[in-house]
Amino acid sequence: MPRVIDLEQSIKQIREKRLSSKRSKTTEQYEKDRSFVCRLPYPLSLDTLIDIAERMGIEDEDKVLPELYNVRKKLLQSN
Repeated sequence: MPRVIDLEQSIKQIREKRLSSKRSKTTEQYEKDRSFVCRLPYPLSLDTLIDIAERMGIEDEDKVLPELYNVRKKLLQSN
């Protein structure tokens, strides 16, 4: 007796399997390299840099973030 295969369901499963294997490989590589990939707007603005620092965290965050806020404040006052 022939087996009935749902074509749409099998295509969906194949795509999910491909995506999950690609994701796991890249995620493992990023964790190994301790890095990440992101898309940034062009031109970069100070607000973008502050947003990245707040979300991702940076070294010496307790010193750097207040200074970034001060720079933004000074720029807004000069305009």
